[in-house]
Amino acid sequence: MANKAIAGVVYVRIDGTTVSVRGNVKCSMASESRESIAGVDGVHGHKVIPAVPFIELDVSDGDEADWTVLAAAKGVEIQAELTSGKVAVLSEAVQVNQLEVDGVEGQATLRFEGRHGEWQ
Repeated sequence: MANKAIAGVVYVRIDGTTVSVRGNVKCSMASESRESIAGVDGVHGHKVIPAVPFIELDVSDGDEADWTVLAAAKGVEIQAELTSGKVAVLSEAVQVNQLEVDGVEGQATLRFEGRHGEWQ
């Protein structure tokens, strides 16, 4: 059994401002997707299509959570620093989902999709 933490605390910054991460941070830095192609006589190969890199997270309704600004965010850089030490960097990103704030739980889910994504 390894003695290194690989899950737990995550820090997320939006244009350098740290937000209060509630949980459920998901990152995909993929720029392409592959789909197999098969015919009645077997597998023919695969096709490659563009994929949109994204970072999705639940954010607490704290003082730094300006919902108007976050809902309209575009052209921003998002950094998600994982417990494992890996950092997902998403650039030229826009917040794409319809922002719904859960007043009982005090949180909202943000999904940023960007033009460029990379793991550092």
